[in-house]
Order: sequence, then C-alpha cells, then structure tokens
Amino acid sequence: MASTAFIQTFLYCFFGEFITIKMERLTTVLYSTNWYDMNLKDRKSFMIILGVTQKAYGMKAGGMYNVNIYTFVQILKIALSWSTLILTLYAYE
Repeated sequence: MASTAFIQTFLYCFFGEFITIKMERLTTVLYSTNWYDMNLKDRKSFMIILGVTQKAYGMKAGGMYNVNIYTFVQILKIALSWSTLILTLYAYE
C-alpha cells in the first residue's frame, strides 16, 4: 500500500516538473527567435504568444501548492519523519 502511494505521488510530481521544464524551454526558444524579421501580422501573433508564456504554468495541488519533484521530496521527508516517530512511540509501549 505504501509503495502504491509512493508511485502515484511520484507520477503527479514528475508530470508537474515535466510541464514546468517544457514551459521554460518554450520561453527560451521564443525569446531567441528573430521576431523583428517577421511581417506585421506574424509579429502581433508572436507578441501575444510571448505574453502568454510569461505566466508560470504548472500543476497545482488544490490550487495552492506547486506539484514538482521538490514537493515530492518534501512529502517523502515528512512521511519518513512521521513513520520514525510512530515506530519510536510504538516501541515504548
């Protein structure tokens, strides 16, 4: 049961990190494009797309917390701390 929860949590965090990395790459490619060589219509469209990519996209848990690998590591640390505490308290009974 613990391994299933571990895998499910990791998958969500991995895909959240994947989305963040892809958006950073897209922003880098857009900023390195020679937009000034485009015609006026394409330039306007490009500027709209560039404005959209300036917002940080990614997965959020409950609309509040970013879901990425760092979050997964934090969850793992908390789970290990709680399990150590429970095992320690159980040993003294």
